[in-house]
Amino acid sequence: MIVLIYPKDPNNTKNSSSFMQASLDMPPLGLLYLGTVIKKSGEPVKVFDFNSLENQDMEDEMIQKIVQLKPQIIGFSVATTSYPYTCELAKKMKKILNETIFIWGGHHVSFQSEEPLKRGIADIVIRGEGEEVILKIIRILKDYGNNYKQHLKDVEGISYIYQNQIHYNKPDYLVVKDLENVPIPDRTLLDLSKYKNASTILASRGCIGKCKFCASACMGLPREREISSIIYEMDMLVKRYGYRHINFVDNVFAYNKKRTKELLEAICKKQLPVTFSAEVNINFMDEEIVELFKKAGLKFVQFGIESGNNKILKSINKTISIERSHSIVKRCLEEGIHVVCSMLIGLPEDTEETIAETVAMAKQFKKEGAQIVLSCMVPYPGSEVFEKADELGIKIENWDYAQWNMTNRSVISTKYLSRRKIDKLYNQALSELNAI
Repeated sequence: MIVLIYPKDPNNTKNSSSFMQASLDMPPLGLLYLGTVIKKSGEPVKVFDFNSLENQDMEDEMIQKIVQLKPQIIGFSVATTSYPYTCELAKKMKKILNETIFIWGGHHVSFQSEEPLKRGIADIVIRGEGEEVILKIIRILKDYGNNYKQHLKDVEGISYIYQNQIHYNKPDYLVVKDLENVPIPDRTLLDLSKYKNASTILASRGCIGKCKFCASACMGLPREREISSIIYEMDMLVKRYGYRHINFVDNVFAYNKKRTKELLEAICKKQLPVTFSAEVNINFMDEEIVELFKKAGLKFVQFGIESGNNKILKSINKTISIERSHSIVKRCLEEGIHVVCSMLIGLPEDTEETIAETVAMAKQFKKEGAQIVLSCMVPYPGSEVFEKADELGIKIENWDYAQWNMTNRSVISTKYLSRRKIDKLYNQALSELNAI
C-alpha cells in the first residue's frame, strides 16, 4: 500500500469568509496526478488531504487510518508554509511506522531537499515533477527491500542519504517534457465534495516568466497539453461531475496568442455549459483575445500586476507596463469579466514612494471594479530573491516557514525598508483599500 499525504497548511483558507481566500480551497491536483500514475501501474494507493479536516479529532482519526494501512511508502507534498507541520506529522508517524519509506516532494523540498533528510524524517526527496520517477523508486523498493539506497544512483532528480552522504542526482529539477504521457487525474482518489472549488485543470506546466520573486522559472518553459485532451477533461468535469465552472490552475494560462486562440476556439466549438477562471499574462491580451475569452466563457481572470512603478517592474524582470495594465484591466471589466489584480509590496528595490504608487494603482483598479490581492513579498526557496538575498539587500528576519504567508506580515527587510516599515505600509494600504 502506498499513501500520499497533502499536509495541513496553517494558512488553510477552507473556512475563510473572503471570496478570494475561499477560492483557493482546491484539491491537491499534483497528488492526484501522482496517485493516478501509481494506480494505473497496479499498485494500491490512497490519497489523504489533511486540509479537508474540520477539527483535531478528525485529524487524529485520519492518522490512525494511515497507521492501520501499514503502508510501504508514504509520500508528502510539501509547500513552504506546510513544512513545519509536515515535519511534526512525519516525526510522529516514523516512530510508529519505522519500516515505512518516507518520500517527500513539492515546492519547498524541491529546493531545500537537505532539510528533512538531515532531520531523519525523509528517506528520499523528489525534486520537481515526480510522475516519471515515482514508479522507478517503487520498483527499486520492491526489488531490493532495505538495501534499496545503493540502487538509487540512476534515478533522476532525487536526493537521499547513503553512506552518511547526501546524494543529489541530476537534474536539479525534474520536468515532464511530454504532458501527454501523464494521465488525466483520477478524481475518485479524493472526496471532491469537501472542496469549494474542486473543478481544477492544468492545460500546461512551466512558465515563460523570470520574475525574481517567483520560483516558477525553475520549472522550465511552458509545456502544453494537446487541446483535444483539455477539451476531453473539461467535458468529463461537466458531464461526469456536474461542474458548471472550471478553474485553470496553470502558472500562466495565456502566453502564446496562436495557441490561446486555438484553445479558446475549441472551447467555443464544444459549447460546454460552463464558465472558467484563469491567470493570464497581461502582455498577451489584446482586443481580439479579450473578446474571445469572453465568448469562450471566461468569468474570472487574475493578472499579476505586482507594482505601480515601471522601474520596479523592470527590476524584478516583470515585462509588463503600467499603461498596458490599465488598458487591459479596463477592457476586461467592460466585457463583464471579473478581474483580480495581484500586487506586491516589499520588493527588493521598493521604497515608500514606489509602494505609494502601487497602492494608488490598486485603489484605482478597485474603484473601477477589480478585486485586489495585496501581498507582502515572500522570498520562497527557488526564487532569485531567496537564492541571491544578500546580493539584493534582502535580510530574512523570520525563519518560521508557517508564517511565510504573503497575505500576512512581512518576513524580510530590504535595503530601503525595515520589516516593521513594510508591515506598517502594508496595514495602511489594506485599510485604504477596505475603505473603498
